[in-house]
Amino acid sequence: AGTFAGRRAESVLEQIKSDPNVQVDNVAFNGCMNAWRLSGSLAAVKRTELLFQQMEECSIEADRAAYNTYLHILSTHGKTSGMAQKADDVLARMEAQSSVNVAPNTFSYNAVIDCWSKSSHFDAPSRALKVFRKVVANKDVELNSYTVNQVVFTFSRSRLPGAALRVEELLKQFRDAHKAGLIPVEPDVVGYSVCNKLLSYLEERAAGGEQKFKPNYITYNSVIDAWARSGQGINAARKAELVLERMQARYEAGDLGAQPDRVTYNSLLNAWARCGSRCCAKKAEQYLNKMWSLHKSGNKKVRPNGQSYNTLISAISNSHNTQKAQKALRVLRQMDKLYQSGYDELKPDEFTYTLCLSSCAFSKDFDERSRKKAMDTALFVWEEFKETEYGTPNDVSYGTFLKACAGLIPNEGRRRAIVEHVFNECCEEGLVSTMVLNQLRDAAPDTLYAELLSDVVKGNKVMIRKEDLPADW
Repeated sequence: AGTFAGRRAESVLEQIKSDPNVQVDNVAFNGCMNAWRLSGSLAAVKRTELLFQQMEECSIEADRAAYNTYLHILSTHGKTSGMAQKADDVLARMEAQSSVNVAPNTFSYNAVIDCWSKSSHFDAPSRALKVFRKVVANKDVELNSYTVNQVVFTFSRSRLPGAALRVEELLKQFRDAHKAGLIPVEPDVVGYSVCNKLLSYLEERAAGGEQKFKPNYITYNSVIDAWARSGQGINAARKAELVLERMQARYEAGDLGAQPDRVTYNSLLNAWARCGSRCCAKKAEQYLNKMWSLHKSGNKKVRPNGQSYNTLISAISNSHNTQKAQKALRVLRQMDKLYQSGYDELKPDEFTYTLCLSSCAFSKDFDERSRKKAMDTALFVWEEFKETEYGTPNDVSYGTFLKACAGLIPNEGRRRAIVEHVFNECCEEGLVSTMVLNQLRDAAPDTLYAELLSDVVKGNKVMIRKEDLPADW
């Protein structure tokens, strides 16, 4: 149905507004908003904002249901930049109004916290915690486990240093606050699932007869994912491995709900890919091979997908192997071959090719022979990328290729010719971004940089931003 239901509902609303015998009210507007919510389309955000404007024009006061529907829409698209801040602003509007029909309730606060939990904003954890404190301070709002769990999840999903340990501290604070009677609920199995040390706590509670605390594969996967994102290098990867071992042991002991699946192994691959150790690529490859081995032995839950292979290429890119550019290309070839043989989930995409280019770009600190081979690989991957049916380069792809040129082509004349051609292509495609500009600054000789930008940038600006350039770039 897509946006059809939302547009149809707006059409009916216009008919009601134009009929002098029918008085339009909250119910009609709320129905339109809900139709947009059900569409799942990002367009629902803008359409709902316009509906609020129309309500003001009709002198109709939006009620809590309208605001909550809008918050629900923002939460659905929480990963999109700016949605969490919008949700925060809506909550502030609700709190500022005196009408009890508009005052935020538990759903309102939970939706805003959920928005922050999905946001990539660097300050998302503290913003979610700030909303949580509002809930605690508001005696008219009932705090529930979902509220607590989402705050915990926000910390677990962040990329702040020591995120996993901060989650453990936060859970302890919540548990102590509950025991002291300061908050009416404590994190349940979902909340506790994001910390490693407290898995024992869950297992002990379950063993004591409280089955609601029994950890399952989702619980263990959340812990592995938290460590993968923690930024603690090889220690995080080792911790993630221990969780898998624990998970496997429980499954083999008869707990069918603890069976590792593809998400488990992909998260573990990610932990090794991010750790940057000398063995990161080797370990990631070992786990990918294990996934295939388990799959061929009959375990259909662990068959590798595109994410598995992309993560392996990422691990190769972060490794210290002098031949990592060629190794990344070989993995791309494996994906292509498997996809062509019928494994639809292994179709390479823009991310795959960009990661291969990244493996080349991060070969700049190797010896001259290795750098030359890495640049040859980058050129080969780039030309294939532009012709393949698997996708087209985006701004990150262009930026990554320019980064490879900057670090791998010592000859200024050759580098000038390649960089000029690639940047002009990027302009024609309308893909110039801040990243592309930053990499152009490093890759282009000074004279070329000035030539490429002199016609569009006025004055002697040292720092050139995307906003300074023509709209069609």
